[in-house]
Amino acid sequence: MNSATDVAFVVPMYNEAARWDPDHWDEVGQIPGVSFVFVDDGSTDRTRELVRAFAESRGYDTLLLDRNVGKAEAVRLGLLELLDRADCPPLVGIMDGDATFAPNDVRRLVDVARLKRAVGVEGICGARVALSGRAINRPASRHYIGRGIATLTTIAYRELPYDAQCGFKLFAANDDLRQCLGRPFATRWFFDVELLMRWKAMHGRTMRIWEEPVHEFSHRPGSKIRGIERARVALELARILGMPRALGPR
Repeated sequence: MNSATDVAFVVPMYNEAARWDPDHWDEVGQIPGVSFVFVDDGSTDRTRELVRAFAESRGYDTLLLDRNVGKAEAVRLGLLELLDRADCPPLVGIMDGDATFAPNDVRRLVDVARLKRAVGVEGICGARVALSGRAINRPASRHYIGRGIATLTTIAYRELPYDAQCGFKLFAANDDLRQCLGRPFATRWFFDVELLMRWKAMHGRTMRIWEEPVHEFSHRPGSKIRGIERARVALELARILGMPRALGPR
């Protein structure tokens, strides 16, 4: 990793060959001080081949998992890979691999994260909010299902960010974050919430988070939530609702 790097993203990938956009990642990669670790989560299509060739040609890192372990574990392993490095940058995070975030937005949110970290903010989250003047292109069904799930999840964690499922997050890289990632998450789809709940249980307070609305978001067809995964989401939501008691007093 370049010594000038101060922000590194874990990019989880699973069967993304049809949506892989190297031009997008080339443009995002031009943001000064930003690097990536592309994590292939046991893809069965050409994702691994495409991502490995791209990363090697641009000087990025890859973590190639032998089997599909789910997004939560892929992200956890990628973040631990960064945190274990002697040259770990001060900000590490997650960005979805389907090129839904515009490069200009990524640049702006990275700059916001740098400024907010300087004043003690511990986490920066993007938020897909359809404010006037923004271009948030997302199917209505996904929006309303997402809001319903978010509303239920706040029963377990009242301080949940508005768009906790947004695939853009950055965190201060420190031992506290490493401790929160020390064991696998209990869910595949709500690991973001689990991370915040673990932080609160460990510190007795919520993580200091700044949520920044994105200016553009374009949903890409090809969602992994279908069939049996929909049943898994429902079961995991029930598990999340029962977690505060297991973690201790709120």
